[in-house]
Amino acid sequence: MENKKSVLIFVLFGFITMLIGFNWFMWAPLLKPVIEQTMDVKPVFSELLLSAVPFSLVIFSYFAGSFGDSSPKRSTTVASILLGVFTVLRSIFSYNFTLMLVAHFGFALSATFAFTSWSPLSYRLFSKDKASKTTAYFTAFLTLGQILAFFISYPLVEKIGFYKFLFVTSIVSFLIATLYIVVIRNWDDRLINGKLNKKLPLSEGFKLVFSNKSLIVLSFISLFDIGVFKWLAGWYPKLNVAFKALDPTKASFINAFIIIGCLIGAMTIPDFSHRVKRVKIFFIVLPTVVISMLILSVYINGFSTLLLISTILGIALFPIYPLGLHLPSAFSKVGAENAGIGSGIILIFANIGGTIFPLIGSLAHSYLSSVISFGVIPMSIIILLGFIFEDPDTYQLARD
Repeated sequence: MENKKSVLIFVLFGFITMLIGFNWFMWAPLLKPVIEQTMDVKPVFSELLLSAVPFSLVIFSYFAGSFGDSSPKRSTTVASILLGVFTVLRSIFSYNFTLMLVAHFGFALSATFAFTSWSPLSYRLFSKDKASKTTAYFTAFLTLGQILAFFISYPLVEKIGFYKFLFVTSIVSFLIATLYIVVIRNWDDRLINGKLNKKLPLSEGFKLVFSNKSLIVLSFISLFDIGVFKWLAGWYPKLNVAFKALDPTKASFINAFIIIGCLIGAMTIPDFSHRVKRVKIFFIVLPTVVISMLILSVYINGFSTLLLISTILGIALFPIYPLGLHLPSAFSKVGAENAGIGSGIILIFANIGGTIFPLIGSLAHSYLSSVISFGVIPMSIIILLGFIFEDPDTYQLARD
C-alpha cells in the first residue's frame, strides 16, 4: 500500500512540476505578439515574465533546499499552495501588466520550493538507487510542461483570448495543487534510514558542497548550461521570426522540438549515466553536439530541417542539467541527508545563468552573433570544465 502511495505522490508532484513548467514557459511564444505588441510593454520588462523563476531560484534556493531536507512534505505543500494561489491571482490581475507581473513572481516561488524538493522527496519515496534516477524524471515532467507551453499557448490565446487562457490555466493549476495537498497530508516523510542532519547555515552549506573541486566545477557547468537553455527559450523564437522570416507559430514549434529533444534526453541520458557510473564524458560530448547543431542552424532555413536540428540540440543540451542537479548527493560528503542543500546550490548557479542570459540577449543584433555569444562560447567553456570535473567518489567505488 505504501509503495502505491509513493508512486501516487511521485506522479502527482510530477504533474505539479509539469504545471510549473507550463505556467513558466507559456510566456515565451506570447512575449512579442501579446505582451509587447498588444499590452505595449517594452521587451526588457516583458522578459521578466521568463526571468522571474530563475531570479527566484537564485535568491531562495538555499533556504528552500534546506527546508526540503527537513521535510519534503511541507516544502512540496508550500510549492503547491503557491502554484494554486498565485496563478489564480495572476489571472485576476491580467488587465494590468505590473500587477500581473507581481503575481507571477509569487508563482515563481513555487518553482523554487518544487525544484529543491525533487531530491529530498525522491529519497523519501524510493530506495537510494531508484531515487537518483527519479530526480531526472521530475526534470522530464518539467520539460513536458514546457513542450505543451510551446505547442498550445499561442494557438489557444489566438482562439479564446489572453484573459480566458490565463483563467483556464489557473483553474487547472489550482485543482491539481489542491489534489496533491489532500493526498500528501498524512504521509510520513522521514528518511528510510531515519538519519536527518541538522540544518546548516548558508556559509556551512556552501563549505560542505564546495569542499570538493568537482562540485565547484559542476556549479559553473550548470550556470552556462541553463544560461544557454533559458536564452533559447526567450530569444530563439524572436531570432527565427526576425532573421528567418518564420511566423510566431512556426517559431514556437521549433522551440517545442528543442524541448521534445530535452524530454528525450532527460529520460535517457541521466539514467544511462547512473547505470554506467560515469558523468565526466557527458560533460565533454554533449556540449560538442550542441555547438555543432547551433552552427548548423545558422546556415539552414528549411523548416523541417530546423525541427530535426532542434530536436538533436535539445537531446544534447538539457541532460547536462539533470546530470548535475542530483549529483551532489552522489558525493559521500554531501549524501542523501543534504540532497536539498546540494541541489539548491546547483540551482542557484544554474539560475544565475538563467537570469543573466535572457536579459542580455538583446545585446547581439544578428543571428550569427547571438548564436556565438550565447550558445557556442558558453558550451565551449562547459567542455573545458568537463575535462577538469571528476566523477563522484561513490561512482568511482561502484566501478572498481
